[in-house]
Amino acid sequence: MSEEEHIDNDSILRVKANNPFFKAILRARRAYLESGRKLLSFDEIEEEIGQLRGGIQEEQD
Repeated sequence: MSEEEHIDNDSILRVKANNPFFKAILRARRAYLESGRKLLSFDEIEEEIGQLRGGIQEEQD
């Protein structure tokens, strides 16, 4: 999937923004994606947080 298709298929960017804050968030998301970066998965976010905490990660039951 090309970068442009990825942006066009992003369901979040198709949401109608009803307030200035949400519009700004959507603009930031679009700019981030258009710059060629990818969004992190939930697992990738958890891994990055763990690294920022010095490698300490919470144990899951």
